[in-house]
Amino acid sequence: DASGDPVTYDLADPLRFLEEADPPDRPLPAIYSVCGTEDPIKEDTERLGEALARYGEQHGVEWYPGTHAFHAFIWQPAARKAWLDQLRFLEQHVPAE
Repeated sequence: DASGDPVTYDLADPLRFLEEADPPDRPLPAIYSVCGTEDPIKEDTERLGEALARYGEQHGVEWYPGTHAFHAFIWQPAARKAWLDQLRFLEQHVPAE
């Protein structure tokens, strides 16, 4: 079926899997998500944060003024803050070599 019906393809949705599956045997990597306050994927980003919190995984979800891909506009203050926040998260959760 090429309709793309999300009900037909539930198991292909990694977010739905995280929401419904038992906690994994091994911990997930630290995950950090940035999202604009007017982003069309805002609801999915909220769901991701809730799913990761349910597992007790190291994660972060931050909201910034803007829409989808706001962080590409690096000359804007929200984009700069998002990039700095992401780097700070990586420094805290990803071991340096």
